[in-house]
Amino acid sequence: MKKRSRILLISGAAILAIVIIAGSCQIVEMSRQNQAVATLAQAHPAFSQQWGLYNSGQEIEGRSGVRGIDINILEAWEYTKGSPEVLVGVLDSGINVDLKELKSSILINESEVPNNGLDDNDNGYVDDRNGWNFYHNTNCVYDNYLHDHHGTFLAGIISASHDESAVCGIAPGVRILPLKFLQGSQGQTKDAIKAIAYAHEMGAQIVNCSWDTTVYDEELKQVMERYSDILFICSAGKNGKDTAQSPVYPACYDLPNVISVTAVDNRGELYEFADYGADVDIAAPGVSIYGLMPDRTYTFASGPSMAAAYVTGIAALVKSYAPELSSSELSAILKKSVHKLNSLKGKVSAGGMIDACLCIKNARS
Repeated sequence: MKKRSRILLISGAAILAIVIIAGSCQIVEMSRQNQAVATLAQAHPAFSQQWGLYNSGQEIEGRSGVRGIDINILEAWEYTKGSPEVLVGVLDSGINVDLKELKSSILINESEVPNNGLDDNDNGYVDDRNGWNFYHNTNCVYDNYLHDHHGTFLAGIISASHDESAVCGIAPGVRILPLKFLQGSQGQTKDAIKAIAYAHEMGAQIVNCSWDTTVYDEELKQVMERYSDILFICSAGKNGKDTAQSPVYPACYDLPNVISVTAVDNRGELYEFADYGADVDIAAPGVSIYGLMPDRTYTFASGPSMAAAYVTGIAALVKSYAPELSSSELSAILKKSVHKLNSLKGKVSAGGMIDACLCIKNARS
């Protein structure tokens, strides 16, 4: 019998941030940008804590940043804040779908009559109105704070409402499909495989994978390859090693629809525990990231998990703006739309951090 790998969740409970440089895409005049920042800061008191979105050099958790080391999101938002036609799977622990900060972005499966105990759409899942819990094989995608804070935090990075949240999600207009296969930091790849097949059936175009295992699983690779129309955005690992010598999966599967993401801080430096190397595609904010917890509190977290969620949000924006893009075309745009940083030379294959505005610009060309 084939041995199944256990999953070690990459980012645990430590939450910090990473950001990307904004200077490469001057679409909005500085005065308009300043006005946008002021408006966001007034509506969202915690916006200044989200250095990954806008880095003025502000101090985060006692560490001053470098101006412009962010994802250049304000210009990208001039084009789109996400479309409800874009469905993003969060393959992780559970998500508190009742939070007002997330409620508007959680997918509602209209083909399923709620709580009637029937599989109305004959997809094999009873009452799957908001995704599925593959760990417990139930329709309840949220168990409790202890076990499901990670998935909730990631969902907030990707799509927290700009109307109901203290923080701003990158793509608040898209829809989130909860795919719970982890209980805390533990899970099995057999459940991830089922979840990916379900995500494909539900129409997900992008799936966030902010977790890893050191065990190569051929069946997991095959299912990701089979559903080539889905772009899988994966955290590179939190071992502080070169993935060429110490690979982690699924980030290191050599597939055109898999992107490997590592984390940087608010100075553009590689996170001290982040994996790196030629097999890592791009970097994104992942140190001292401020975000949403299941009890509606906010905290900081750090790790490549957060960086992968940043890239997932940007991918969702690009897909919203240019829905005709295939997964491989979307992947290519993300990988080339970076701000080069000397600190990342030789650490990631793109040599820089992702730039949301450049992604939109390159999707137009």
